[in-house]
Amino acid sequence: MGKVILGVLFIALCIFVVFNLSNTDTAPTEVYYPDPTGYVIDTANIISPEVEQLLTAMIKESTHEIAVVTVESTKPLNIEEYSIKLAEKLQVGDKDKDDGVILLIASEDRKIRIEVGYGLEGVLNDAKAGRILDEYIVPHLKNNDWDTGITAGIREIIKTTNN
Repeated sequence: MGKVILGVLFIALCIFVVFNLSNTDTAPTEVYYPDPTGYVIDTANIISPEVEQLLTAMIKESTHEIAVVTVESTKPLNIEEYSIKLAEKLQVGDKDKDDGVILLIASEDRKIRIEVGYGLEGVLNDAKAGRILDEYIVPHLKNNDWDTGITAGIREIIKTTNN
């Protein structure tokens, strides 16, 4: 009789565990997209105030609209998916020309991307964007020198797109 009760309790426990595991919340995590508040949107707080002012001045002098956006993470999305949705929200650049550029940095993910509007892809294609990341930004970010890397990257983006 005791073995039967233990068997029933074991089965009940197994059913309880299986039911609770299958009932876990599987709703996708809401993704955070910062509001457009200026040329530099530093929600990860990795850019010094002085460099933020410098970047804003540099971008204002550019012939194309550029945004620098920092977030802690793009999860659950990868950086490519996130940057496309961010571009749709921020609408950087001339609406008719689609000529904006976003430099996106996810500090905790250690990911960075240059998102280019279709109107500038002939001038700032994937190869050139990759070169800017590899040569001007990433070497500084490896040393946690956010200010220098971001400034060098924006300087090179402006130089490339103003030609």
